[in-house]
Amino acid sequence: MSKDAYFFSHDTNARHDPKISALKSDYGIEGYGRYWIIVEMLAEQENYELTLNGWGVRAIATECYTNKENIQKFIEDCINEYELFKSDDTHFWSKSLKKRMEYKDRLREKKRKAGKKGAKARWNKGKDKAEKKQSNGRANGSAIAKNGKQNETKQNKTKENDIKENEKKF
Repeated sequence: MSKDAYFFSHDTNARHDPKISALKSDYGIEGYGRYWIIVEMLAEQENYELTLNGWGVRAIATECYTNKENIQKFIEDCINEYELFKSDDTHFWSKSLKKRMEYKDRLREKKRKAGKKGAKARWNKGKDKAEKKQSNGRANGSAIAKNGKQNETKQNKTKENDIKENEKKF
């Protein structure tokens, strides 16, 4: 049900659209708010559509703080009177929203593929460096041995100094 739709674009002058103005004339600013709540709900759906059956309408009514009958009439008006939504008698959607979200989805997919390609290139580049070091044979081995000898030498000198200090005391 939930879609990663944290935002969707819309025209900043949508309130001046003649269809929206007609909706506001009949339903007031409350109708304008209901319209945008429904659009947000549509944006959250997998296919950007909501069902016209009982549970879908009740869910919308709950989000709009009204009853099922009021929201059913409002949706019907948005479909038939204001032509803001389209319907196939079982679902409804906003043609404009679908177009915008599908564009956003295509961009997201394109970026996802580019990211995978870039990650693969970075991983392969790292593998190539590791293989070169291993083929040399000395790069990792000598560094470890050298560090190991240095640590061993330091430890021995510390022990010798401790013994000498203890001998002085007695």
